[in-house]
Order: sequence, then C-alpha cells, then structure tokens
Amino acid sequence: MLVKSVCLLQVLSFVSIYSGSAHNYHVRLTNSMAPCAGVVQAKMNGEWERVCASQWDLQDAAVVCKELGCGAPYSVPPASAFGAAVNEAVGISDVQCRGDEVSLLQCPHSTRIQDFCYDGRYAAVNCTATNLENATRVTEEQLEQALRITKNNIQEMGEALKRDKQNLADKERDYQEMLNIELSLELQVATILKRMEERKTQ
Repeated sequence: MLVKSVCLLQVLSFVSIYSGSAHNYHVRLTNSMAPCAGVVQAKMNGEWERVCASQWDLQDAAVVCKELGCGAPYSVPPASAFGAAVNEAVGISDVQCRGDEVSLLQCPHSTRIQDFCYDGRYAAVNCTATNLENATRVTEEQLEQALRITKNNIQEMGEALKRDKQNLADKERDYQEMLNIELSLELQVATILKRMEERKTQ
C-alpha cells in the first residue's frame, strides 16, 4: 500500500506540472482530486480568489465547464461538499452568465462582496466530463522516471530497515549482557551474605 501511495504521488506531481504548463486558464477548480469538479476560483489581478455563490446557477457553471474543457455541468453543489474553508479571499460575486461566454470573467459580475460570501458560500460545480486530456497527459518517459524514483525510495527504505534491524540486534545483545551481569552480581552478593551468616554462627 505504501509503495502504491508513493508511486501515485510521484505520478500526480508530474501530471500537475505537465498539464499546468499547457494552458493559461483564468478559472480553475479546487478542493477536489477530480479535474472537472470542485470549488471555483477566478484569477483576479494575478491572484486566485473564490467566486461568491450569490446567484450562482447552472448557466454560470456551464461557462466554467466549457472554459476548462469539462463538458457540461450537471450540478452546482455547495462548496462545503468539497470541504472549503470559510473566510477565504473572494474576488467576484453575482455572476450572471448567458451561457455562450468563452470565459467566466466575460460574464457580468460584481466585485462588491457581501459579508455572507465569506462564510464559505463559494461557487462550486460538477461537470459531466472528466477532462482526460488534461488529467492524463503524462508521457511514458515521465512515468518511467516516477517509477525509477519510487524504486530508489523503496531501496533506501530497505537499507534503512536493515540498519534498524542490526541496531536492534546490537541493543538486544547489550541488554542480554546486562542481564547476565546482573545475575552474576546477584549470585556474588548471595554468596557473600551466606558466608557472613556462617561466620556469625561459628
């Protein structure tokens, strides 16, 4: 299980680097392992910020799914479904897309953020597609590199385990020697006490 987890983490890191460099989106989905589901963030003045869920509906979500190449939306769940925290930066609210916009930021929206938006009421979406093109664009060379790194990690873990076993064996041997010394001292003390008792009775 540990080996699979290490390998998966290596592969996911390559996926993130590879797919992230291929596009320059102004919107993204977070708080989800699925590339086409999550809490919406828009890039405002170079910063990624949440979108308030005020007036958020399937028509708005359709633009996000289309912009990310994720097909059509099938639901707009609450951000809490993805474990979004409260009091995060919110950039826009009251998004009102027609549905034919190319980008979410082309839709009419407001930069006036109401207080309730910071209570975790962020826009979120589930799209129908899985966006396999972006999620699986990992070359054979990258997979082989991830496998090599994983094998090296396993080898290092094996060597560390051998060292730990040797250290444990050394400690067990030292412990046994201490027990033997203790037993020897107890016998010597018992012998001395016995002789002292014998002298008293003479």
